[in-house]
Amino acid sequence: MLRLVRLLAVATAVAAAVPRDCPSKHLRHDAVERPATFALDARLVDALRAPGVDLAWLGAVQGVRWQKVRPFACSFLAATTKGSLFVLVWNRTATDLAEIAGLGDRVRVLRLPPSEDASALVQHARYRAYAHFLAANPDVKTLGVSDATDVVFQRDPFALVRDPRHLVVSDESARYTVASEPSGGNRYWVQCLYGPPLFRVVGARRVSCSGATVGGRDAMRAYLETMASELAALLPPRVMHDMPRSIPFNFYRGFDQGVHNALLESAFALAYNVTRSDLLFTGNGQRLGSDYELRDGAVFVKGAAAAVVHQWNRMRDGGPAAARCNRPPERAATAVVAA
Repeated sequence: MLRLVRLLAVATAVAAAVPRDCPSKHLRHDAVERPATFALDARLVDALRAPGVDLAWLGAVQGVRWQKVRPFACSFLAATTKGSLFVLVWNRTATDLAEIAGLGDRVRVLRLPPSEDASALVQHARYRAYAHFLAANPDVKTLGVSDATDVVFQRDPFALVRDPRHLVVSDESARYTVASEPSGGNRYWVQCLYGPPLFRVVGARRVSCSGATVGGRDAMRAYLETMASELAALLPPRVMHDMPRSIPFNFYRGFDQGVHNALLESAFALAYNVTRSDLLFTGNGQRLGSDYELRDGAVFVKGAAAAVVHQWNRMRDGGPAAARCNRPPERAATAVVAA
């Protein structure tokens, strides 16, 4: 009985914390719409060229110190000898750019041009930048994208992808769905952006986290262009700038996850080979022992080492040893910085 009372109290508190307002009700629609064409900005394409790269992993940062990115870069260099890691930056100082790039000769920094809005929310703006990176680099066959401050690598992440039309996404805990996720955020994002009809479908599914995704070129192009277009249509700058004060930052910054989960229930999922993989591991809500194991400091799921661990900072046991990686196995002779 006491347990039931506590659960009801938690549910009531969560319900009270979820905003009642949506940022722009008149923009809400009931389906994810892939653009017939995706408009490319030549200045952004030029800024994101990286000739000769065939395997790439991207992260984007804004307003954080370079030390926050160190485990991301260090663990990548330790986990795989393949591919390059790119950190896309807005509004960063030359010193910080050099520090990030100096972590290793396969870690590269790309500075977005001044034409890109430095005040834009990075969680949303990154998809446009990622789509332009792929367009700028036709040699890239496999592309991963993720958060940069809470993601680490344990083994080759590119090995998760089988072919150009394969997309690998990361699920959160199996203990909840989009509708029942404890914070209420996932329910809020899908309901606000797409309304009841699509929410009834998406709400019953396990939450897929938008913080780490990898795929073949064809699948990633479709995914990134759709994500960028949906966010631009549903949450244009004027809507983001006029966001009601009643919507806390932790809610309005996460709308991209609402688009991501809706996209996985759209025609996109029928056109491409989508895998929800435990080896692209998201730590939020996961429990040591029942959901994963720690073996010699590495996260194992169902007997296999995870390639990527996202939200390691939310794992109660402190997360994998890779999160404490500070000394890359290789160092750059010179920093590689694209201005």
